[in-house]
Amino acid sequence: MASISYRKEIDGLRNMAVSIVVLNHAGAPGLSGGYVGVDVFFAISGFLIISILQSELRSKERISFFDFYERRVQRILPALYVVLLATSIARIFILPPADLQQYASSLGNT
Repeated sequence: MASISYRKEIDGLRNMAVSIVVLNHAGAPGLSGGYVGVDVFFAISGFLIISILQSELRSKERISFFDFYERRVQRILPALYVVLLATSIARIFILPPADLQQYASSLGNT
C-alpha cells in the first residue's frame, strides 16, 4: 500500500480534540462541552480512514477490509495490553481489596 504523507496539522487538530476532552473531564473552569472534542476527533479519524482506503485503492486497485482491520488490530492491541497491565498494577495501590470483584468484572468486559 502506498503510504499517506504525514500532515502535522492533522496531528495538531487531533491533539487539540483530545486536550478538550481531557480538560473537560478534569473539570477545567469555563470549559464545558467536551463532546466537541470527540466530534472533531471522529471527523479527523473518518478523514484518515478514507485517505488510507483511497490510497490502497489507487495502489492495489482494490480495498481489502480484512487487511485494513488487521492493521488496526496490530496497532491498537499492544497499547490495549499495556493499559490493561498498568491499570491492573495501579489497582493494587489505589483500590481497596473489596473492589477487586468489580474491577475484575470490568476487566473482563474489555
